[in-house]
Amino acid sequence: MLAGMGRRLLAFCGRFGGHFRQRTRTVETAAQQYVQGLIQTETKNMERMEEVVPEADHQVLQHMLSESAWSERAVLDQVAQEASQRLGNDEDTSLTIDESGFPKKGRHSVGVARQWCGQLGKVDHCQVGVFAALSRGLDVTLIDARLFLPKTWTDDDRRCQAAGIPKAQRRFQRKADLALAMIRHARQQRIGFAWVGFDGFYGSDPGLLRALDADGERFVGDVHKDQHIYLADPEPVVPPPTTS
Repeated sequence: MLAGMGRRLLAFCGRFGGHFRQRTRTVETAAQQYVQGLIQTETKNMERMEEVVPEADHQVLQHMLSESAWSERAVLDQVAQEASQRLGNDEDTSLTIDESGFPKKGRHSVGVARQWCGQLGKVDHCQVGVFAALSRGLDVTLIDARLFLPKTWTDDDRRCQAAGIPKAQRRFQRKADLALAMIRHARQQRIGFAWVGFDGFYGSDPGLLRALDADGERFVGDVHKDQHIYLADPEPVVPPPTTS
């Protein structure tokens, strides 16, 4: 049974192999080994992967992730298309937006800062990602992800350069901005979702809600229990002048 699962995993990875091939070299094997390592190890570092994945080399895996010229965007876009073929184009299919924090110490890991970490339930040093998942009923799969860069990073160009962050991404974007970008990107790809869902953090962001409304999106967002709302669109007026 396990051998059959392994063959199916390699066959699945093989569908994405073209993204890891170049004219002069390929890192397709390293990419497959990395996926195997993610499944078989708990700590998710290259040295542990080398121990459990046959013929894997931690330096080759690290080079594949940090130096090789393959496009993670192209891989994610193919994931999204395949997910849409299986889960999309149904009135119950939704695009769910949420974030997750990953505890991380030090200063050099991209995006690490002292910020709210949901895994820990407190403010601590971590990296935060904003994620988009396609879901229908009990079936769900991630189709997009964006790393949140705090201002302590985007305001420090040297730090960004040392970490290898592309110049186009060295600008501050709120988590709600990242969420909106993923929703619009999914629409541009013609991913088949009927509505968007998110929690109170995004549901309380008026800029995001207005943008989705302007885009004609159907969405369901939680709101905080103490959030004030208007039952009808308010009409701004100029207050009368005051006299002293």
